[in-house]
Amino acid sequence: MKKSLLCRLFLPGATLFLSSMAVFPAYAAKISGRLDSVTESSIAGWARDKEASDAAVSVELTLIGDEDPADVTVLSVNTKENRSDHSFTYAVDWSQYKSASYTVTAAVVFGEERIPLEGSFLYNRETCTAAKLEIGPGFEPVNTAAAASQNRSEKDSLDSGSEAAGEYLGSFTASAYCSCDICCAGSKLTYSGTVPQPEHTIAADLDVFPLGTRLWIDGVVYTVEDMGGGIAGNRLDIYFATHEEALDYGLKTVEVYSVKEEK
Repeated sequence: MKKSLLCRLFLPGATLFLSSMAVFPAYAAKISGRLDSVTESSIAGWARDKEASDAAVSVELTLIGDEDPADVTVLSVNTKENRSDHSFTYAVDWSQYKSASYTVTAAVVFGEERIPLEGSFLYNRETCTAAKLEIGPGFEPVNTAAAASQNRSEKDSLDSGSEAAGEYLGSFTASAYCSCDICCAGSKLTYSGTVPQPEHTIAADLDVFPLGTRLWIDGVVYTVEDMGGGIAGNRLDIYFATHEEALDYGLKTVEVYSVKEEK
């Protein structure tokens, strides 16, 4: 997810799968690279455009603090030109950060899209050491617990009746997605840099609903944390925990309201 959703799922069965593959960006397959190390002074790795091996590649580094889901920093760096190693190095000053530890990921930037690179590290500021994380079905960045706690708090508040539907915002078409390779090319973060959560995260046209907008849909309060190339105008994309749940949701028309804040 990581900042940009690359595929959208609308119809069940084979048609759904083929259509999602058809919109998968062709340039994703021509990128190779890896985040190699995180130390007390630098973040390093390599990335290469297989079709333009001498060209510099733009890389985004995302740092996610373990103590606050909002503690997210995005750094930009370019690979070296005309070098066989295609390496990049970012000199980082950890003293300016507040959390005790940070999950560090990397992605190549192509316009509005981000292609995740292999490798992810958990850096501990107190010990100045980094542990490599395995990205896969069991991968959970360090601020997942905090985000989940926030999500449970929102649900409990809604169940208690303190958060209700506010102003009617209109009728929208809603689809569904998850964090799998088909939906998001393996990205584990939203466009805003947060860890997506079921019954919490939603993707929208940011010109319609800016990041952080809270929407009441069918009794659930969602927060706009993501975006996608096919999500424009009166389109929304709701995050689910599994691909099966996303497929089951399909494509629906939903009535959207603002959240009536407790006074």
